[in-house]
Amino acid sequence: MQENGTEPATRGRPLSSELDEAILEAACTVLARQGYRGFSFDAVARTAGTTRPAIYRRWTNRDELLLATLDHAMRIEGAPADIHLTFAALPDADLLAAFEEMALTFARIVSEPRASAVSISVSAAMYEDDALRALAQSHHYDRRRPLEDMMHLLCDRGLLRRDIPVADLIHALVGAVHYRSSMMLEAINDAYVVNVVRLMTRPARD
Repeated sequence: MQENGTEPATRGRPLSSELDEAILEAACTVLARQGYRGFSFDAVARTAGTTRPAIYRRWTNRDELLLATLDHAMRIEGAPADIHLTFAALPDADLLAAFEEMALTFARIVSEPRASAVSISVSAAMYEDDALRALAQSHHYDRRRPLEDMMHLLCDRGLLRRDIPVADLIHALVGAVHYRSSMMLEAINDAYVVNVVRLMTRPARD
C-alpha cells in the first residue's frame, strides 16, 4: 500500500479522541523533525505507539493526514461561519479591536516553535512537489478566509487601506510574522503585531 493510496474503512471499536490527539501530536513531531519526506503512516504510527490501520480508520491517505496535521499544529478551530453576520454590527473601534485580536491570535500560534517547524517543513517540500504545492496552497487559502472576510468588512467600512488589494495586505501581515519568527528566529511580541496591523488600517471615526 502506497502512502498516497487509500485503504477501506474497517469496523472496530469506536474512535478514541485520546488516540486522535496522540496521532496528530506524533504527526506534528514527525513532520517537524523528519520533514515531509519522512512523513509517513509508518513513522507516525511508531511515534504515536499505534498501528497503520488505526490511522487509516481516521485519515484514508497521506494528504488527509497532512492537512489534519497542519490544522492541529496551527490549532485551527471553527471560525465564525459568517464574519459579516458576526461582526458587522460592531462600532468601528470595536471592529478594529476584533481584527487586531484576530491578528494577534494568528501571530501567537504560527510563531510557536513547533508550528513554525511544521510550516517550514511543508514549505521546503513544496519547491520540489507540484502536487503538494497545490494542496497546501488550496488549504492555506481556505483557512485564511475568515481573515480575508474580516479585512473586506474593514475595507467596506473605510477602516482599511483601499490603495492596496486585500490579498496583498494579507500577505504583508502573514509575511511580517513568518519573516520575524521563522527566518530571523526572533520573538514576536504583541506590540510588533499591532504596529503591522496599524500600517494597513485607518483610525476609527469618532
